[in-house]
Amino acid sequence: MRRAPLSLTLLVALGLPACEASNGDENETDTPGATTGEDGTGDTAPTTTSPSTTGPVDCIAGQETCACLENNCIGTLECVEDICVPGPEYDIPDDPIRVIAGLRVPVDSEILADEFSWAQTGGPDANVTGIDTQSPLIDVPAGASGGDVLTFTLTAIRNGVEATADVTIEIVEANFEEGLPMIMDPEQLGTPNTVSFRGGQLWAVMNEGFVSWFDLEFDDELQEEFAVHMGRHEIPGAPFGARMGQVPDRDDDIDVLLIANAGNQALEALTINGGNIETLSDETVDAEPLGAIRHLVQMDGEIYMTNGEGGQLLVWDPSPPNDDEGGTTGGEPPIPAGTRVLLSDLVMPSAVITGPEDGFLYLGVAGEVLRVPILETGEAGEPTLYLSFGDNADPNLLVDGLQFDRANNLYAGVPLDDRLIVARYAAGEETEVIRDIDTAGANFSDFGGLRFGDDNFGGATLYYGNASGRVGRVFVGLGG
Repeated sequence: MRRAPLSLTLLVALGLPACEASNGDENETDTPGATTGEDGTGDTAPTTTSPSTTGPVDCIAGQETCACLENNCIGTLECVEDICVPGPEYDIPDDPIRVIAGLRVPVDSEILADEFSWAQTGGPDANVTGIDTQSPLIDVPAGASGGDVLTFTLTAIRNGVEATADVTIEIVEANFEEGLPMIMDPEQLGTPNTVSFRGGQLWAVMNEGFVSWFDLEFDDELQEEFAVHMGRHEIPGAPFGARMGQVPDRDDDIDVLLIANAGNQALEALTINGGNIETLSDETVDAEPLGAIRHLVQMDGEIYMTNGEGGQLLVWDPSPPNDDEGGTTGGEPPIPAGTRVLLSDLVMPSAVITGPEDGFLYLGVAGEVLRVPILETGEAGEPTLYLSFGDNADPNLLVDGLQFDRANNLYAGVPLDDRLIVARYAAGEETEVIRDIDTAGANFSDFGGLRFGDDNFGGATLYYGNASGRVGRVFVGLGG
């Protein structure tokens, strides 16, 4: 049976807008054809009232904040105390989140509710950060096995309506495999030191002195992937580290491949369209050679490089932060444009990347990853230890690949020890090894220039170069 509409008091108590109502009492509302005498009674002419005009004005039964229609409402609205109200709304991952064990995994959600809660309802026990927030962070246990499923249940309440939904995290094994299947010609794929991505294509820099780029396609008949060689540019010397970008302090917007050429002891830029090579720097401002630079990264208009044999972190700065009077922003003598040594006496510095925080570099050295602040003056601040995983005097523990994912999990590749190390993010302090994956039997364990793929190469898959002459890859589940 249909119940009477709620009173104004109850509507206000529920926080719902009240509709103006006409209850047929002519002492309160004049109706068409009615006259009222001085004594308040008067004579009323007969009127015909359509049933559709009785009840709340501009309120159609079954619509939001209106009376229910025989205990039912339109669409997803719910009938609460004979009023149609919206229940909780949420946008959560529909498909299982597939990741390797040990990662910190964000549950990206949007929730519209008066109150909500998360609870783990299945799988190996996991620590949760921000359990009372819309997007909690799940620390997947490092010991979880492939095939394990962690389930987290959202319970949300809005306008008295309760709803539940599940988010699942599926654990997959770390499978190290061929990144460019079917490419066997050494003229196309030599010894790849590092990889980069541009426009859905993988660019691999070869130690033999060239760069090739590849596409990845799928054979529907054979149900397998295969790579296609798309082109090649010559790079004389022994190019090692490389990244896509543009030459700093220029307005030409020309895309280049920035190259740390260990053989030429030079920082170079290769024009993507045309293959022209420009030497940006081959000596420091003190006229010293750059040495066998291996890795580089661009940040805030400067290019940072590592010289492993020389134990140095260098920066090429075409426009130092000097003030109007010729000094630095700190009032010191002016910094000359060019390449400067920022840090020295490091043990096998190699991979270098930008971090989650502005103005910091993360630098791989023997057995450690350092956090290096870059000051407003352009100089490097005192490095602090971010991650330790072995003897910091052992050159076999050099880090040849570093990469953060979108949840700031850090991956560190240690090629001479056949290890891929995983660590969760710690803001402003030292972190710890969460997983130490032994890759000795994987045949893809050099981790030269770890990079996340793009487009059809899979944004949640790490790619890297190998001295074996192959490009390796491993699906980890979270992209950059």
